[in-house]
Amino acid sequence: MGQGTLYRYVDGKRELLDLVFDLCVDELMTAISPDEMLDVMVATDSIEGATRVVGDLGDRLFALADGRPELLKMLLVQAGTVDEELRYRIQGLYQTFDAMTARALDHARERNWVRARTAEPELEGRILGRLVPTLALPGFVLTLTGEADRRSAYVASAATMVRQGILSEAAVAGGRSD
Repeated sequence: MGQGTLYRYVDGKRELLDLVFDLCVDELMTAISPDEMLDVMVATDSIEGATRVVGDLGDRLFALADGRPELLKMLLVQAGTVDEELRYRIQGLYQTFDAMTARALDHARERNWVRARTAEPELEGRILGRLVPTLALPGFVLTLTGEADRRSAYVASAATMVRQGILSEAAVAGGRSD
């Protein structure tokens, strides 16, 4: 397709960029099915079930990263450098993931799977809601830099950090909620 033909469908480069960004976000959300994942997480009453849900989410994200690395580059690297409006849209995407994580952590806290570390569980939940998804970013960077073979060791290390630093002793021991 020629450049002139392309501009019959879009008004300019900015509209084209917005369409590409929207396509990337749509593919990401379709791949992870956040509402479905959260419904399954909330329905489970065992830490093993929750662990499977998180593992499935990770598998979906890494499959998307492996199959479409350009999508990951667009969302994590390139789009944020364009302008303030697009940075705000990326921040909105991060806030969506923060809210999803916070909802999953609330469920885990209700079932005594997460240790209470402070007297302010709401603040702690927001901090963990931001921290936990951030643990995935280096794994994606390994994909982008062609080091996907090191990713499994990274994921195992991140899982150990979560198990030892966030989960309650009952959850680590495999206890069920009462």
